[in-house]
Amino acid sequence: MDRQDFWYNPEAKDIGAPSTGCKAAGYIFLSSQIGVDLETGVLTKGIEDLPKEGFDSVATGEMNLDIPTGPIRAQTWRVYDNISKILAQQGSSMDNIVRQRIYLRDVVDTAGQMEEIMLRFFPGEKPATTIWGMHDRGLEDDIHIQVEVIALAPKSGLRKESIYLTELASLTEPYPQAVKVGQYLLTSALMGVDPATGKLAMRIADADPDDMTTLKTGRYYLNRSAEPEKAQMSLLFKNLKRIMTSQGAKMSDVIHMLQWQTKSMTGVQDAYPMRIQRHWPIRMEAPTPSGFIVSSVTNDEQVRYSADFVAYLPGEHSVERGIVPDRGVGDYYPLWIKAWPFWFCAGEIPGDKHTRKPYLKFSDLPDAGRFFAQGRIHPQRVMVQAWFLYQLLKRLLTEAGLDMSKVVMQQIYMYDVSQYPAVERVADTVYKGRIPPTSVVPVKDLTILPNKTGMIEIELIALSE
Repeated sequence: MDRQDFWYNPEAKDIGAPSTGCKAAGYIFLSSQIGVDLETGVLTKGIEDLPKEGFDSVATGEMNLDIPTGPIRAQTWRVYDNISKILAQQGSSMDNIVRQRIYLRDVVDTAGQMEEIMLRFFPGEKPATTIWGMHDRGLEDDIHIQVEVIALAPKSGLRKESIYLTELASLTEPYPQAVKVGQYLLTSALMGVDPATGKLAMRIADADPDDMTTLKTGRYYLNRSAEPEKAQMSLLFKNLKRIMTSQGAKMSDVIHMLQWQTKSMTGVQDAYPMRIQRHWPIRMEAPTPSGFIVSSVTNDEQVRYSADFVAYLPGEHSVERGIVPDRGVGDYYPLWIKAWPFWFCAGEIPGDKHTRKPYLKFSDLPDAGRFFAQGRIHPQRVMVQAWFLYQLLKRLLTEAGLDMSKVVMQQIYMYDVSQYPAVERVADTVYKGRIPPTSVVPVKDLTILPNKTGMIEIELIALSE
C-alpha cells in the first residue's frame, strides 16, 4: 500500500509545500486547516473578509455580536468551507468525515460561537468530535481555530456507523459517542461526567466505586490537590468501558488514547495505578498513549481531564504491539501498535530514558544529528529534540517492518509553535522532501521533563504494510 498525496492548489506542489492531504487505504487525511482563503492565502480576520455566502451565513445583523465574536465565527465558516472544497475536489464530502478534532485558542469564550457555525456544515450525521483548547504560545494573534479531520475516500467500500447510547447521550450530544468504520472505533472526546446526573466529578467520592481501592492510599490520598483529575479520569474510563461493551469489545481493544489535561501531570500520575490495575493489567494489552497540558480543556473550566480514543474491534485482523524496554513510555505501554491497515505510535519524551535529562544541544545527540550544528550561529533546541524523536520514530517503524514513506499523518505538539519552521526543516530531511499531512498544536506543557525543557512531541499514523 502507498499513500497518494494531493495539493488543493497545484502551485503549492511546485514550490515544495507540504501536501494538503493524502489518500490511503480508503481514508483521506488532511493537514489541519486554519481560516485562510484557499486561493489567496489571506487569513480571515472578521466577517467582512468573507465572500457573500459566508457573510450572509455568519452575520447576525447585531453589531454588538458581530464585532466581538466576528473572528471566531468567520474563521470557523472559512475552515469548514475550505474542508468541504478540499474533500469535494477529491470526490468526497463532509458526510464522509469520520473524526474531527477542533482546537480553539480561547475555548472558554468561543466554543459556543464556533459550534453554532460548525454544526451548519453537518445537518445530518455528525462525526466523532473533539473540541479542546490549545495554548496560545507562538500562535499568530489572529488565529483562533484549527481543525484536523479524517474522512472516507470515494469508492473506498468503507461504511461508517454512528454509535449513540441512550445512557451516555448527555456526554457527547449532539455528536455520537463514537463512529465505527470496519474494525476501527473512533470516539468523541469523553469527560468524567456521571451520565445519570450530568454531574462532573470533582472529588474522590464522585469516582467509580470500583476504583476506590487504587485511588486512595492509606488514610490520606496521595495528592489531595489531584482529586478532580483522579475522579474525572475514573468516570471517564467507566464511560469508555460502556461504549466498548456495547460493541462486544473489551478495554484491551483500545489501541490509542490522546489525553488533554490542566494543572500538571500530577493527577495523571496519581491515577496511574487505577488505570493500569483496573483497565490494562496486562502489559501487552495496553494502548499507545499521548498526553498534554493546556490552560483550559473545554469551555467548562472545572474539566481537568478529557481524552479521545481509537479502538480496534474484534474481527478479521488482529493487533500487534511493540514494547521498547529502553524507552520511557515503553516501561509499560507499547510504543507502537499495528492494527491493519494502520500503525499508531505513542508520544515520547525528547530526552534520556534513565536520567530524564532532555536533549538540549546538537552535541547531546548520539548520531549524525550532531552535524546539524555546523554552519549555524544559533542552533535551536527544538531542532535537536525533533531530530531525536524522528530518529526514534524511524527506529519504531523499522521494527514494525515499515519506513517513513508509509506515514499518512503526523500530529506535532509544541511548547512554542512559532518555532515550527525549524521542525519542518528537520522533517523535510527525514521524509526526504515528502512531508505527510501535518497538524501542529501548541500546548502549555508536554512531558514530565523538568522546567518545561520538553519542546516537542510527535505522533504518527502510518500504513501497516
